[in-house]
Amino acid sequence: HAASIQSIPAAADQEDFVSMGMNTAIKNFQIMDNAYGVLGAMVIELNSFCTGGSGIRIETAEMLKKLINKKVIPLVPSIGSLGASGDLIPLAYIARILIGEGEAKLENEILKGSEILSKFNLLPIELHAKEGISLINGTHVLTSFAAHTVFDSLNILRNSVISIGLTLEAFEGNINAFSSFIMNLRPHKGQIRFAKAILDVLQGSDLLVKQPKRIQDPYSIRCSPQVHGAILDVVEHCKNLVEIEINSTTDNPLIDIETSTVASGGNFHGEPIGLAMDYLCIAMTELG
Repeated sequence: HAASIQSIPAAADQEDFVSMGMNTAIKNFQIMDNAYGVLGAMVIELNSFCTGGSGIRIETAEMLKKLINKKVIPLVPSIGSLGASGDLIPLAYIARILIGEGEAKLENEILKGSEILSKFNLLPIELHAKEGISLINGTHVLTSFAAHTVFDSLNILRNSVISIGLTLEAFEGNINAFSSFIMNLRPHKGQIRFAKAILDVLQGSDLLVKQPKRIQDPYSIRCSPQVHGAILDVVEHCKNLVEIEINSTTDNPLIDIETSTVASGGNFHGEPIGLAMDYLCIAMTELG
C-alpha cells in the first residue's frame, strides 16, 4: 500500500526511533567483539542508502561514510537483535554516534559519541523525516556477519584442498579418483572445482606420472571431491544470497522517488540470510 510522503513522521520524532532501539536493549550488555563485523554493517547500510529507497539525505549518508573512513567502531551489544524485524537494537547503537550520543571505539580508545564528532570537527546530525527509522531498520548487521562467515568458510575450504593434497602426497595416494572423466559423469559444479583444485595443488608431484600403489584409497580421501564439493556448492549458494542482500534496501517503509510515494512492505525480514546461515552451518560441520 502506497501512502503520501507527507504522512511520514515529522523530523522531531526521528531521534525517538533511535532511542527506542537503545532503550529496548539489555542493560550491562557484552560488547560485540568483532570490529570488522560492525564496520561491515556500516558499509552495507551506507551502500543500501545509495538506491534512494530509504529516503536518507546526502548529509546523513556522508556522516556515516566519514565515520567508516575514520574507522569509528560503535559499541554494539552482542545480543538483542531479532532479525525478524531487522537489526533494530544493534543499528540503534550505531546510529547514536551520528547524533553525538552513545559510545564507540577509536584506535582502541572508548569515547563518547560527542567526543568522537568533536575530534573530527563534525557536528551531530539533526535527523529529518524518515531518517531515524531508516538508520535502525534493516538487515545490515546480520548480513555483515553472514558475509564474514561465508568468507571464512571459503578460506577453510581452500585450506582443506592443501590438506588433502599433502595427505595424498604423504601416503602416495591414487589421484585417478580426481580425474575429469569421473567428475564430468556427475557434473556438480563444486565437485568438479574441488577435484581440479586438488590436481592443481599437486602440480609437479610424482603422483601425476607414476603408477598408483592402490586401486582405491580410503573414502575420506577418495570421496573428498564429492563431500567437499557439495559443501562448496552450499557456500557458493549462500555467497550469492549474501551478495544480493548486501546490494538491497532492507528498511521500511520505502520511498519511491519517481512517484513521491511511500510503500510499506517487509524487506527488513532476515529470513533469507537466516536460512542461508543455517544451511551453511549444516554444510560446514561436515569438515569437522
